[in-house]
Amino acid sequence: MEEERVGQTFQFVQNKLETFMIDIILLEYNKDHVFPILSNLKQFELTADPDYEWGLSQLSSFMKAFPYLQRLTLRI
Repeated sequence: MEEERVGQTFQFVQNKLETFMIDIILLEYNKDHVFPILSNLKQFELTADPDYEWGLSQLSSFMKAFPYLQRLTLRI
């Protein structure tokens, strides 16, 4: 029951989210990960390490997940 409630909360937030910021400096790259579509997202801020070989490789995956993005900020 708790898992169902968390899923419903995520769906609600996912549908309302307009700004998303993520720091991928310490994340491991997973080429098979599929990001959920955030159709209301207008602003996205990505922080990446320029020395990490996969640092910006996930950017295209993010862009596919945010079809109506208006503002992209890259922090390197």
